[in-house]
Amino acid sequence: MVGGSAAGLRDRYEVIVVGAGPAGGAAALRLARAGVDVALLDRAAFPRDKSCGDLLGTWATHLLGRLRVDPARFAAYPPLDGAILYTPGGCVVGAGVGRAADAPPFTALDARVVPRLHFDAALVAEARAAGATVATVRATGLLRDAGGAVAGIRGQGPGGEVAIRAPLTIGADGWTSVVARGIGVARAASDWTGLATRAYVEGARGLDGRMHFFVGGPGRGYGWIFPLPGGGANVGLGLVADEPGANRLGDLFDRFLHDPASPARPFLAGARVAGPARAWPLAFGWRDTPLSAPGALLAGDAGSLVSPLSGSGIHNALASGISAARTARRALRLGDFGADTLREHDRRCRRVLGWRLALEAWFQARLRDPRAFDRFGRAVAALPGGPRLLAPILLNLG
Repeated sequence: MVGGSAAGLRDRYEVIVVGAGPAGGAAALRLARAGVDVALLDRAAFPRDKSCGDLLGTWATHLLGRLRVDPARFAAYPPLDGAILYTPGGCVVGAGVGRAADAPPFTALDARVVPRLHFDAALVAEARAAGATVATVRATGLLRDAGGAVAGIRGQGPGGEVAIRAPLTIGADGWTSVVARGIGVARAASDWTGLATRAYVEGARGLDGRMHFFVGGPGRGYGWIFPLPGGGANVGLGLVADEPGANRLGDLFDRFLHDPASPARPFLAGARVAGPARAWPLAFGWRDTPLSAPGALLAGDAGSLVSPLSGSGIHNALASGISAARTARRALRLGDFGADTLREHDRRCRRVLGWRLALEAWFQARLRDPRAFDRFGRAVAALPGGPRLLAPILLNLG
């Protein structure tokens, strides 16, 4: 892991954060900067790849500013210039946003594509520099106190089994969350679960620094091409798990990449796929499932805080990680880690993220009909200034 292993790990902390993705990194960074004795644990040694669209939308970069993350860490990844949407019927709508090349980072129109290999490692490095203990540990279960509250984790480190105690554990350990399962939070049903796959390509052409979204017909999901420096791109395809095409995602993705009839082909003709495609599940649209239990909080994908419209989750992960850290600090001040105190996190996430997830779910349900999406595209294209209005909305999806 970045600057650490299980070697320097103690058996007790004030807070344990399980999972060092955006949610866990944000929580640990906030806590460490506040002087909290926090351990940030992840099963992988960093830097490590993570299957994702890699989009830091405008709200996500705003939160990085709030976290005081050094913008220089992402200077190699230039800000995006706009976004284009392609509907099933062939409507093309979107535009550039006219962000000045010399505008300061982490401002209103600053969206970027930063591979998780680099993004997550940067957050971990910032958390460690702030004083967090960072270690490579795979959580395998929860410890409990005499009253049944979560009191830490059991895990497997490079040197063998470990047991680490803390009055509060933040589960930011993604789809397979040990913490979520341990407090009885179930995974979403198939109509609220997504499947996605992505690959990196080299030699993409004509992207013009803009994101490109391609909405397919029934059972074809939606695809994306997000530009990276030097002609690279993050290319992916996602579906809802109950769609007919979900059981042949790999075949659909291959067609998206290589079929001459693919709407993505003009950008990918002659491009080379760099490495294997990687697939992952997505827990969509938190629907008021608990994000807290005595001694524990959930953040990011562990709490199903993934966009049901786009499958993106970095903004929601950062926001929920910041919220979890805020609740953790209050609980430490009060010396109270019970359900009533920790439920503040649920209420804040409902207020900050709930409306957005509900709105995206509403759109997703209606736009699954390709005719509805075509009508939407034509309406936006016909609206004066509509394409320029749509572009910053799309840039905010991450």
